[in-house]
Amino acid sequence: MKPTPLLKRIEKQGPFPHCSTLFLLTYAELLESIDKNWVNALQAEDGKRGYIPSNLNFPPCLPLRSRIEYEMDGPISEFGAFNAFILGEYMALQGFKPHT
Repeated sequence: MKPTPLLKRIEKQGPFPHCSTLFLLTYAELLESIDKNWVNALQAEDGKRGYIPSNLNFPPCLPLRSRIEYEMDGPISEFGAFNAFILGEYMALQGFKPHT
């Protein structure tokens, strides 16, 4: 059996010939999918604000944001970042180029 490619080009026939291919991809393993209480890692043990990763799948550091911002839009895990990188590499190898 011939392996099927993960992604195929989809050619759009319509009123926008300059915009022929559109891919919407989302892959993210959010920290909240690993640990529902991950935001507690934003509080250091001494009670001051600080980030302490609770396992190796948590990013080693985070940008400074408010707790509510992290609760509404949490960061992705190290595994999620790696998978996003691999997907991007695969798409580049298949000849897909981002619009810049």
